[in-house]
Amino acid sequence: MTARLGVDLGATWLRACLSNGKSALWTERVHATAWRDAPAALRRLLKKHGLRRVDELTLAARASEARKDARR
Repeated sequence: MTARLGVDLGATWLRACLSNGKSALWTERVHATAWRDAPAALRRLLKKHGLRRVDELTLAARASEARKDARR
């Protein structure tokens, strides 16, 4: 199975959806986190669902904390 994780890092919520490429396996919504803390938040979500890694990750964020951060 190919594990594909889509993440929306919003101002209020962090939304995540794990897919096998054909259908959603699970979705989660947790309180938003700073983009710098997103890796730790994602590791917690994966651990909660018994996963150690994903094959593909798509991360979307509407705003960043500073202009220079947007370039990263």
